[in-house]
Amino acid sequence: DKKSEERAMIVSRFKNGKIVSFDFLSFEPRLAMFLTQDEKFISNNKDKDLHKESAKLIFNKIDVNPVERSIGKSVNNTLLYGGGRELVKSKMTNVENSEEALKLVEQYLAPILEMRERIANSCEELGYIVNSFGSIVRPQKSWAIFNNFMQALAADILVDKLFQIKTLLENYKTKFLFQVHDSFMFDFHPDEMFLIDEVKNVLSQFN
Repeated sequence: DKKSEERAMIVSRFKNGKIVSFDFLSFEPRLAMFLTQDEKFISNNKDKDLHKESAKLIFNKIDVNPVERSIGKSVNNTLLYGGGRELVKSKMTNVENSEEALKLVEQYLAPILEMRERIANSCEELGYIVNSFGSIVRPQKSWAIFNNFMQALAADILVDKLFQIKTLLENYKTKFLFQVHDSFMFDFHPDEMFLIDEVKNVLSQFN
């Protein structure tokens, strides 16, 4: 935890080394954004935090704090992954008009929601769905179709990134430590701090 005392006790194995964490921002919603192939939607949001943008709509504010952003994240995830309208609105704590706020978020995420329906319809017709890595996904429940599809795709991308990172670091002293969900932890040697940008570039690129 970022606020824990234990965090300060985790130090590099190298003298003057540095522990660095890389974390994807709005990972699965951003993947979904690119999958829509909606050029206008992508152009308008490719450099944005989708959870933060939803929070701005929910709270009708230009700037939102971390707590409000976390509510935007909860609303986005619940909405995209099959939660009912009442469940989604229940995530909007301290919001006066949750129904209107939900409509604004639905309008904002419309390209993703429309794609979700297309994927769900195709899966219900065939009984399965195949992602861009060729992984076959067979959801057990209809409400979980998009959730299972996106999680499988995210997992495939992260595994692919792990192999790329292994290749990148094989001739260096810097160590890859571990991965937790969409976060990667490294121990950088003091003479190899330039690798921080190279690792960032590897994790940022996906075709």
